Amino acid sequence: MVSTTSCTICGRYSLALLLLLCLSSLSAQDPEPPNDNSPFASLGIGNFLDQNYLYSGNMGGVSAAFQDPYQWSSTNPASLAYLKSTSFQVAAYAERSRLRTIGSPDAPSEDAIVWNGNIRYLGLGMPLRNSINLLEERKEQSLGVGMGISLLPYTRTAQSTRITTTDPIVGDIQQDIVRQGGTYKLQWSGGIHYKNIAIGVNAGYFFGTLQRSQFISLPDDNVRSLITIKQSKSQLGGFVMGYGAMYTIPLSKRISTSEDDSPDEWRTAQKRLVLGVSGNLSTDFTSKNFNFDRTGRAGVNQVDTARFSQDVKFFGKLPSETRFGISYINGRRLHIGAEYSLGQWSEFINEADPQVLNDSYRMSVGVTWRPDPSDVLSFWNRIGYQAGYYRGRDPRSLDGAQLEYWGITAGFEIPVVYTRQISHFQVGLEYGAIDSRVITDRFLRLNLGMTFNDNKWFLKRKYD
Repeated sequence: MVSTTSCTICGRYSLALLLLLCLSSLSAQDPEPPNDNSPFASLGIGNFLDQNYLYSGNMGGVSAAFQDPYQWSSTNPASLAYLKSTSFQVAAYAERSRLRTIGSPDAPSEDAIVWNGNIRYLGLGMPLRNSINLLEERKEQSLGVGMGISLLPYTRTAQSTRITTTDPIVGDIQQDIVRQGGTYKLQWSGGIHYKNIAIGVNAGYFFGTLQRSQFISLPDDNVRSLITIKQSKSQLGGFVMGYGAMYTIPLSKRISTSEDDSPDEWRTAQKRLVLGVSGNLSTDFTSKNFNFDRTGRAGVNQVDTARFSQDVKFFGKLPSETRFGISYINGRRLHIGAEYSLGQWSEFINEADPQVLNDSYRMSVGVTWRPDPSDVLSFWNRIGYQAGYYRGRDPRSLDGAQLEYWGITAGFEIPVVYTRQISHFQVGLEYGAIDSRVITDRFLRLNLGMTFNDNKWFLKRKYD
């Protein structure tokens, strides 16, 4: 009998990888701003977006101590080492926000409803050792290696403000200020684990575009009133680095798949305690700026340009962030976790738009429970029911007070079997708030995600 070996990669996931790379390239050219209007978007580099995949997001964002055979954590690359199946993850969200100003005797409260939505993430992770081959060849599975690539929206800026003041000579002066844009992270991740220890690294590129336009006019002057336009555009870019590590403490014996105690599918204890740490290193970025001021008259083509500059480079610095997590995991039946994170945002620098930020923190807890993940007769017993809570302090400040936020999450994960492969559909609801002294933002967010799995990547086939 002659034996040969080949490596098979599923065609539809090759297309998924191609789609991921194409979307990354398009986003790198000129990312479209989301269609919303946030009062906090002008602070810092915009509103921060959740960097967690939806499985972790439904648990309040618990991701530093994360192990799963079908999914991985974008914030802790060490989780890639525990993948047993290729995982293509994608999600989107829709959000309804209710903005309310804090009233006073002279200025009553005002409300506004804002809708927005966008793609939440794209990620492709894969184990570099096929679990089927390891079981067939009865090889030791205490070593796991995985890698992945992901595109994560990082911040968004979308704000439109009108300010009207009155001058005793010229009358009303109207200012319309529009901010739009966003930043992204395109990163490669790799992780490896040996027995109870796992480490990983993220290496990527931070990029984006932030724009600000200001239109000043005299609405009371009906005869060719003067219009002043001030515009600035910043293109940000720089390399980013992250890290992750986990230590597993077994609380029960390993599950054996045969009488001779061969390596099991998980190669870990069914009940275990996982300690995790992950974070981002402080890295530099550059800002290439374009600015111009011009003045003209309504209905007249003549325009005077008072100031013009382009390709002016400024220096910037992203701060370091650290997450500490602990999880209790009982197979795929139960996952309970808690996490605390710190951000050194007082070290943030952006010479193109200098602002003072403060250190931030976030704490979160969450749970996933499946009544019986191996029950083939009951669909409801295989569903993962999730809930979580988080609270933290944003690095930005408004009216002298640092922003604070909180949120409650709930969702479920539905296993989907197709062509003998199991994938997972995720639904999540999130209700929370961002509070300041003058404005509160109450939001309700619907998250929809899908994880496509395939255990035939890098499968070695034998032919007689």
